[in-house]
Amino acid sequence: MARPIGNTSELVGDEANEFIERMFEPPTEKQKKMEEEMKKQRFVPL
Repeated sequence: MARPIGNTSELVGDEANEFIERMFEPPTEKQKKMEEEMKKQRFVPL
């Protein structure tokens, strides 16, 4: 049986603003490449 998920810390002030700014940044080339590699690994031909 899985353990319960612990409490998630809350982001406030400058930490929250930095997080939001990072979420709106476009993905880097490295992130795009990693996403493509993950998609290739998930493909299961039937």
